[in-house]
Amino acid sequence: MLSIQKNTIIGLLIAFFVSFGLAIPAYAHNGDTHTADELEPYVAQLQELIAKIQAQLGLQITEGTQKTSQSCYLFSRNLQLGSYGEDVRNLQKILNKNSDTQIASGVTDGAPGYETPYFGLATKAAVIKFQNKYASTILAPTGLSVGNGYVGARTRSKLNDICMLTDTMSGSHTDTTNATSDTYTSTTSDSMTLWHAPGAHDGLNVHEHGDKPPVWANEFSQKNFGHPVLFGGDEGTPNENAMKHQAFKGFTMNLNDVELYVRFHAQSNPHGRKAAFHSYEIYAKDTSGGVSFWQGWMFFGYPDSRSQRIVVQRGENPGYDPISNVTWPGRARQMISSPDQYAWDHFLQCEQWYGTGGFWSWDMGITICEASTLFHIDEYKGDVMDMTTWDVTGAVGNRRRLEMSHYGPQTPGIQGLDLPTNKWFCVAKIPEEHKAENEEPTWNISDTVESPHDCPSEWLPQYIADTFPKDGVHFGKGNGQEKIFPAQGVTLPN
Repeated sequence: MLSIQKNTIIGLLIAFFVSFGLAIPAYAHNGDTHTADELEPYVAQLQELIAKIQAQLGLQITEGTQKTSQSCYLFSRNLQLGSYGEDVRNLQKILNKNSDTQIASGVTDGAPGYETPYFGLATKAAVIKFQNKYASTILAPTGLSVGNGYVGARTRSKLNDICMLTDTMSGSHTDTTNATSDTYTSTTSDSMTLWHAPGAHDGLNVHEHGDKPPVWANEFSQKNFGHPVLFGGDEGTPNENAMKHQAFKGFTMNLNDVELYVRFHAQSNPHGRKAAFHSYEIYAKDTSGGVSFWQGWMFFGYPDSRSQRIVVQRGENPGYDPISNVTWPGRARQMISSPDQYAWDHFLQCEQWYGTGGFWSWDMGITICEASTLFHIDEYKGDVMDMTTWDVTGAVGNRRRLEMSHYGPQTPGIQGLDLPTNKWFCVAKIPEEHKAENEEPTWNISDTVESPHDCPSEWLPQYIADTFPKDGVHFGKGNGQEKIFPAQGVTLPN
């Protein structure tokens, strides 16, 4: 167990008491060596004293913001898998200070000097080690014997104790930053990471997430990743869950006797249309009970490409548009939307997204009917988060049609890749882009690995059961379904 010179702390206490005219406590009399647990009462008093001193000096520690002039980082919100923010980065820094809880090594995300604001599986594993290391103060009071990776009140308290003690003894100060900045949503619940019924939470508007994950999909995720189906997992694009949480949608469907649960990301507004990539997860249960799994980034076209972002021209015909002074290529690529109220009223109330996850994965067609906004040329150049600039239709996009296609090695006419089965393999999270050639991106694929946890950083695990249909699931066999999702009270963005 860690041993600390008691006189180090007592010396600090004496200095503080003398400096501020306070009585020196009776225990400040020797230089014995004590354990950290034995010194906890003294540390608590030291923390109280520091707070008094800060008050006298005009220093402030504001709950949630964590901006201090001279202090280490103090954690004020609960953290868990999928959390995002500078408090996560500071959590990783503390975990990396001890080899027993170090997240990673070398030049990789999460390693010392390479801490990130994302709470992923590696961070969760390190938190569990931290909780087990200090089980007597974190786990035992609640009757637990093994850590769970959730940074709740007791874990935060221990982190803060260690931070304050280390900071006081070393004289160093952690560089802290606002933990509730405009770039992500602060949360104290599971609502930001798990499916929930239509409603509002964590300061967000009322929104809906489509279908709830089926039991078999949650069981597969829990068994292999240690958690149920999540929003904002390792496959997420940067800040996706934090900034566009309302756009995560679930869709259950049965295609050719294959049960699918698709967790995709789409919203018919400028914020959603601006991005070329959105994350997805696809769970497929075949007739033999085998479950296959794909995840990654789906490509929906670049917003500045006229051939990939299209407004409707009276039946989707190509040609010159004198109103917008643009020549449109017609229905060619990834996204089709209504440019004005007349088109919305008479031609197209649905916005169509066509995406590809790569030839190894799936193609996806998302039709968002009663689209929530009209599409304007070059809207991506403006402040897409300013909802006052949106040309709203009055709808919330809760009627959606999903078309899914996967081409297997025996698909007639369009043979897919002959990928490993009953083994995990990894695919690069970030694709190789070919924007200059106006071509779709491509994804690198690794050899097989023993488990989903063996994929390198920035590579995502995939799994295809050997019972999944070799001829795939595609339009030739029927591949679409349409649903209207409950939207009572739902507002934008949704």
